Amino acid sequence: MPDASPPKLRARRAGSRDRFAFFFGTDSTTLEQRYAETFGARLAVVDIPHGGDIRRCLASLTESGMVLQQSAMSLMRPQRLVFPYEQAMALAVAVRPHPRTALQLGLGGGAMVRFLSAYYPECELTIVESDPTVIDLARRHFYIDTPVEQTDAITFLAETEQRFDAIMVDIYGGGGFNAPPLAFWDACAAALQPKGCIAINWAEARDKPVYELHAARAAARIGRTFFLAPDGFKDNVVQLCSADPALDAAGLRRSATALARRQRRKSILDRCPILDDFP
Repeated sequence: MPDASPPKLRARRAGSRDRFAFFFGTDSTTLEQRYAETFGARLAVVDIPHGGDIRRCLASLTESGMVLQQSAMSLMRPQRLVFPYEQAMALAVAVRPHPRTALQLGLGGGAMVRFLSAYYPECELTIVESDPTVIDLARRHFYIDTPVEQTDAITFLAETEQRFDAIMVDIYGGGGFNAPPLAFWDACAAALQPKGCIAINWAEARDKPVYELHAARAAARIGRTFFLAPDGFKDNVVQLCSADPALDAAGLRRSATALARRQRRKSILDRCPILDDFP
């Protein structure tokens, strides 16, 4: 069918496709593109050959024309966490001996949903995502068929009476970190079970001054804090805040080793420093 949209709109669409193809390579295949209003950016689902596998990526296009990878999935092993920072965030669940409840704030491509379903099927996961397009793309392309609370993280925590063994905070949009009020971290602490743990993804180095302010509030409200830099300070930093005062670096490494054995892969902490302060 011919494209009857205005020439300028057709040009913008073509430009978006070209930027995704340029970023991922000419052998990539863009399955779908849509503008996500609440997220605030154009999103694309792209398949990229990766050895003998296909890696499916949820990517966004910033206003400056930069392509960012929001989430990725191996088509051969959908349950596998692709990005190192995701593996680090999974430790929020692993440090609990028998986690029964977890909260995911920010859906993306649903990596943590597939991971928990495969390796912690007894753990009931609550998913919160504000953007309907993100939810729809996750259902259509990333094997997500579980219920999703369509609301923002701040509203959900203000209204919920549930308590969670683990909370994973990954709240980003087209403009970067969706910085909540500092009181948000008080609400996170209140939603934790005793000895629960929160994992926070701090994604872009340019936002470090903002991150440090929020990271300090989370640490003050929750308890023992560790900072993990699985990519050697080049990319995401993960903050783990545990309400268990007995958790130390040695205990964290033991939990990471046990989680790695469950997945039949190397421990993320084999190549990741554990720091007391934001790097």
